[in-house]
Amino acid sequence: MLRSTIYATLLLLLFTQSTQAASLVVNSNTVIGASGVNVNGILYDVAIGDGTCVSLFNGCDQSADFPFASSDDTINALQALLSILQTPFNNNPNLSFAGCNDQVSSFCLILTPRTLVNDNLISHFLQAHASTRTITLPTNFNLTPLPNASDTTIDDSQTFARWTPQQTNNVPEPNAFMLLGIGLLSQRWLRIRGKRVLV
Repeated sequence: MLRSTIYATLLLLLFTQSTQAASLVVNSNTVIGASGVNVNGILYDVAIGDGTCVSLFNGCDQSADFPFASSDDTINALQALLSILQTPFNNNPNLSFAGCNDQVSSFCLILTPRTLVNDNLISHFLQAHASTRTITLPTNFNLTPLPNASDTTIDDSQTFARWTPQQTNNVPEPNAFMLLGIGLLSQRWLRIRGKRVLV
């Protein structure tokens, strides 16, 4: 009975373990992005930093230039990013975000553009507060639309998050639990098969 439970647990681990965990990309106490952010089953690399919408988002002249087609998808993406950023930002007073200057502004908006309306950029955002060390995803907000020619290098309180889907591997790499599970199951199968042959 105990062996059956062990093998069932190993099988469960075999199917639930992920080969890659999301991680922050930090340079000298500055968050410049994140890797492996899971949004609806797709892994993204996120680059955080300044620039113009035109240079960062394929010309920034049509809604197809942005990574998420709907408001719900954009919010899901920001919730996934928030879960990675929240604990490190809360715990490290020296941590800041690329494109934001904590000395000048008490908060920073990390913008993810969603669509264009009359050449104005509509974005969802995470809001990081330097003084309270909190980062939130506002659900009720009135963000003044930015011109699509916006450049965050001239605003210390705003920066962009650029989302890029990771390349998928045609052949998935097994993780350690998978290999262990396969090995133990194979050993068990061979032992049972050997006993049947002897009888």
